[in-house]
Amino acid sequence: MQELINPNEFKKLLIDESVDWSVTTTYIWTTEYAINYPRWYAASGDEARPIWRVKKIVANSSTWITEVSYPEWSQGFNYVWNSRTSLTYL
Repeated sequence: MQELINPNEFKKLLIDESVDWSVTTTYIWTTEYAINYPRWYAASGDEARPIWRVKKIVANSSTWITEVSYPEWSQGFNYVWNSRTSLTYL
């Protein structure tokens, strides 16, 4: 997992990537980053709070097919990073 903070845009990103043969699956988790604002990311324990937007990208390097999906078709900031494996992506 990679962890990035963009202080210019107040964004926090967590990036999970796995490779299985020629298929690469990447999960990009984004949330707002600010101090002293209850809805945004403030500390490492916030992975358990429903403040994340998630995008799943599946790329097949042999056929050049790429899929982009979101849990339940939602791009809202209402997911918990710790629950990422149990989400249904559409």
